[in-house]
Amino acid sequence: MSENSGKLALKIAKIIGALGNVPKNGRNSFHKYDYVMEADLTRALAPLLSEHNVAFFPSVVEVTETPGKGSKQQDTLATVTLEITIVDGESGDTMVVRWRGQGMDSGDKAYYKAYTGAIKYFLMKTFLVDTGDDPEIDQD
Repeated sequence: MSENSGKLALKIAKIIGALGNVPKNGRNSFHKYDYVMEADLTRALAPLLSEHNVAFFPSVVEVTETPGKGSKQQDTLATVTLEITIVDGESGDTMVVRWRGQGMDSGDKAYYKAYTGAIKYFLMKTFLVDTGDDPEIDQD
């Protein structure tokens, strides 16, 4: 974080306080789990970011692609490292964080999955998004 992030941190705290639950409306039927869809997350966060004049700007720092192994040889695993600058549009305060995401695909979408995943989980963890469940609960 930069030294001039006090007002921005207060705005992030206000956004966290105002953000309601973002339900897991997506379903991965193959692996049988529910997930927060990116569209639902951005629909919930965008008005709050706008209201508080907070923006973020991701920059790609590094991309690696690794061919799949075993039964997934046709797949490519992409890992993307982002440097994300969060900006308070009023004070000019900034925070810079690094975030990583991974995506696997047998076509040309591994990079895009990795990038989207990195942004999605950056937003979920930075703004403490409540999904209405606890991922550490054992469910048999």
